Amino acid sequence: MTLRILWIMRSPVFVRNFEAVLRELARRGHAVHVAFEGDKPGQDDQQRSLIADLVEAHPSITVGAAPVPSLLRSVYCSRLRGNADYLRYLEPEYA
Repeated sequence: MTLRILWIMRSPVFVRNFEAVLRELARRGHAVHVAFEGDKPGQDDQQRSLIADLVEAHPSITVGAAPVPSLLRSVYCSRLRGNADYLRYLEPEYA
């Protein structure tokens, strides 16, 4: 079974940490799209060459920018996570 995988990273700097995993997923025939949140892909020469090598060696790996979340959704999700954390610490084991 072939999977389509979206792998989101904050920055291209983290590609080196997951290079082996990305290569193995591609070797197994999965389509992997690596999206970066903040920085543009490959700002640094070393990162640019690593990303280019991955894409060249494995055509099933693609690279792009992650979509920017809307401000309203971002604020809502942040508050929701904060409230969930607060409620969790009201449980008896934390009293």
